Amino acid sequence: MNKLIQLALSLVTVLALPALRAGDVIVPAKAPLQEAASEATGYVFAYGGSSLGLSTSSSLLDPAGSSSTIPFGADLDDGLIVGFGTGFYSNLFGGSRFEMEALLSSADYSSLTFAGQDLPILGEMRTQGLFLNILKEFPLGNAMAYAGGGLGIGTVEASFLTGTPVEEGPGPLGVESKGTSLAYQLKAGIDIPVSDRVAIFGEYKLIGLSDRSSTFQVFQQETDGFVSNHFVVGGRLSF
Repeated sequence: MNKLIQLALSLVTVLALPALRAGDVIVPAKAPLQEAASEATGYVFAYGGSSLGLSTSSSLLDPAGSSSTIPFGADLDDGLIVGFGTGFYSNLFGGSRFEMEALLSSADYSSLTFAGQDLPILGEMRTQGLFLNILKEFPLGNAMAYAGGGLGIGTVEASFLTGTPVEEGPGPLGVESKGTSLAYQLKAGIDIPVSDRVAIFGEYKLIGLSDRSSTFQVFQQETDGFVSNHFVVGGRLSF
């Protein structure tokens, strides 16, 4: 029986060698994310976070065909963003990742300026995006930093109520607008390992949309491109 106990203790000792115990925290001898990158071939991820307020500027073309335009712009409150995607690991550039990412952000309007006049506004703007990304990894101790970007398409939907009080003018006006354009994103973050296959991450994202055309009631709307800033947290599972 004593020999059996000694054999069991020896086995436990051998299995415990790859880890160093510090209090109640076990620090693996090899970074789990680096190990996952060499052993796993792919991963899935999801995140959520905050979108910082932004401003947009547009112009309406005269439906009669004249060259005159009506400028207007809007400001938005901070909003929310969620996204998910899948990707695979590569040894290219000394460690990189290729991925496809889908996201959705939403923010409420805070102000509207139309033809130089400030108008009340109530509604929201939703942005949907689909990107192909490439990320370069940078080992950082037991964690993994990364940076990169991607190209894709973005669709912006605006839905709001604006106008003047009935006693002062035509009254409220409901507006629905939708347009699709080329989009890009730049992002950087850091992965913190939970196990050799699971990591949580924090990330900064800058998302840009190019100029786009859409229908604004009976008017043709031309919207200038804009960039938005986002901070997200999420998780990634390697397989």
